[in-house]
Amino acid sequence: MRPTSVPEPVIRFETPAGRQAQVDFARFRFAWGIRYALLVVLGYSRLLWCRFYPRQDMPTLIDGLEEAFLAFGGVPQELLFDQMKAVITRDLRLEGGALVA
Repeated sequence: MRPTSVPEPVIRFETPAGRQAQVDFARFRFAWGIRYALLVVLGYSRLLWCRFYPRQDMPTLIDGLEEAFLAFGGVPQELLFDQMKAVITRDLRLEGGALVA
């Protein structure tokens, strides 16, 4: 019988209200084509804004963020992007560097 491992406890990362929003695209395949959902989640309340777009590029990102900020009634102090193609211009990690936005 193998010993069972005890999972690490989940530590929730808390941010003050108005401090941060997390931003990412999600890819969806429909019968009529592919669409990208732009997701913007407020860190404090976890309020989610979502809209579907035909592409995930910088103009789409800017348009979506403006719409999300209007819906939220304000702009958070910082945005957290998760290696989005629309934001990352170069990936130097294989050369010992970092992601370049």
